[in-house]
Amino acid sequence: MVQTVSQQQHELNTMKSIEKNDFPDIINLNVGGHYYVTKRSTLTQDSESMLAVMFSGRYDIDKDSEGRYFIDRDGAYFGYILNFLRDNLELPPPSVSVQVYKEAQFYQVQSLIEKLERNPHVFAMKLDEAKKSKLGNSFVKWKEVVVSTAQLKSMKELTTSTRVNLLSKDDSVNLFECSECIAQMNHSIVVSSSSKNSIQQQQSYEKLKQRLSNSDVLVDISRENMELFVHLLKDELEKEGYSCKAWKEEIKCKNVRMFYGIAVEECGFCLNEYYMAFEWVLPQHAKT
Repeated sequence: MVQTVSQQQHELNTMKSIEKNDFPDIINLNVGGHYYVTKRSTLTQDSESMLAVMFSGRYDIDKDSEGRYFIDRDGAYFGYILNFLRDNLELPPPSVSVQVYKEAQFYQVQSLIEKLERNPHVFAMKLDEAKKSKLGNSFVKWKEVVVSTAQLKSMKELTTSTRVNLLSKDDSVNLFECSECIAQMNHSIVVSSSSKNSIQQQQSYEKLKQRLSNSDVLVDISRENMELFVHLLKDELEKEGYSCKAWKEEIKCKNVRMFYGIAVEECGFCLNEYYMAFEWVLPQHAKT
């Protein structure tokens, strides 16, 4: 949304405010190299929209070499905006609903925005954004850290596949604060993976502490939000064309304090370690 607002401001800043601009009834438009012809009354149909402001007559709008009014924006989906403004009924096909929704936001066509927000694809996108907002600004920051760490690791090792392990700072603190087991026993560590066909593994606490002290990425996201972060990260990277997998390993102590043969207390030591595995492959047409 920040980029959209800045683009809107840029578009408005490029228009010169004048006393009166008499637009013709028929408007020829060049929207980022896509040409459209429509009535001025269509463009101003939604009086609160950015298009209505642009063609209100209060601004002078740049023209291209052919005399078409120019809007510096990718115009691939602008036709769907026009079609809706013509009768307030026609909606885009589901395959482009998300893209048109973003254009409706840019041009501030509120009636179209409200109708598209009931579209399942648009709702799914908004739900995704709501989940990311729960993480604040952390999602974008740690996404970049995870990807750059994986790429640096692959470049150093010259491998086409690599994996990075992620640990929340909460669990990093727990790793050292929960060093004492119940009943003065040593921790008996068991590692269980969420990946298929995984085998429960045992590990000494000292080796675990040494390994996790050198985690690839120590993520400053709360323990309870780490699973959400990794899930969103995997989904977004796959949409961007990355080949990646993600899984969680639960690390806990299996010790139980017994009293006359009855288990009365379990050790509270429990951590979650996450993994992201990447494959770096060239597309088929780029292979030589």
